[in-house]
Amino acid sequence: MADFVEQSVTKSAVRELTTPFADAAALNTVVASVISTNPFGCTSYEVGGVTMDPVTKTREYYNARVIYEDDDAKTVGYVTVRAPSTAAFATMKSEILADAEMTAAMGGDASDDFEQDTYSVILHYPMRIRIQSKSVEEEGSH
Repeated sequence: MADFVEQSVTKSAVRELTTPFADAAALNTVVASVISTNPFGCTSYEVGGVTMDPVTKTREYYNARVIYEDDDAKTVGYVTVRAPSTAAFATMKSEILADAEMTAAMGGDASDDFEQDTYSVILHYPMRIRIQSKSVEEEGSH
């Protein structure tokens, strides 16, 4: 694949994205497109007599970060949460932002630190592709 930098320890290659995905929805749009259109031309295969789809999502996670700032806009604390899906990601983030007890305990106002949010989806086809918020990594034989 073009523009990948090969890694020496494992058979993998990483491409740093010049423009990271804007949000989890943008990442999932690309993932859904790769799964539905199969642009790599992968073929189905069998495992234990079961036919597997040519491209499948094998793992995903979404990290949200909420910071707490005092009256001088200094960060007094933060909470990071890892969610297994975009729905859980959105729910957890909104619950944390709305939690008055956490805000009081932190001693500052809750703020969505969306620039620190990260996303990762691993697709399996004869190789694995990990699509993250800021990079794409390919593992397998080159």
